[in-house]
Amino acid sequence: MGCAPMGHILYDEVMNYNPKNPYWFNRDRFVLSAGHGCMLQDALLHLAGYDSVKTRSNSVNGEAKLLGHPENFETPGIEVTTGPLGQGVANAVGLALAERHLVSRFNKPDNEIIDHYTYVMFWDGCQMEGIANEACSLAGHGA
Repeated sequence: MGCAPMGHILYDEVMNYNPKNPYWFNRDRFVLSAGHGCMLQDALLHLAGYDSVKTRSNSVNGEAKLLGHPENFETPGIEVTTGPLGQGVANAVGLALAERHLVSRFNKPDNEIIDHYTYVMFWDGCQMEGIANEACSLAGHGA
C-alpha cells in the first residue's frame, strides 16, 4: 500500500483528533518523518478538516503555513517540525515514550486519562540514518 492511501486511512478511520481544537491533549499524533513529503500532510490535514493549507498559494512570498517541511509552530495539525531524514522517527519515539510514561503514572484501572497514540510515516531514506536506527532501538525498550 502506498503512503497516500495509508495516510488517508489513518486520518479517516484510525486516528482521534479534532480540527477545531488541534491542541486537544488526548489527540493521536501523526509524524511525517520525511518532511520533504509535506504535500501529503497538506492534503491529509485539508481532507481531515484542518485550516492548514488556505495560504498554500502564497508560498512564493514565504507566507504559506507549510513550506518545504512541516513546521509545528506554524501549522495546526503538525506535531513536530521535521527536516533531516530520520529526525521525525526520533521525535515520534520520544512522543510515544512520553505517552507510555504518562499512562503508567496517571492511568488507573477504573480511570483511563491518557488514551492517545503516535503514528509515524517514514521511508527507506529515514531508515538509512543513524538517528532513526538509534531511536528505534530505544523504542523497543520503552514498553
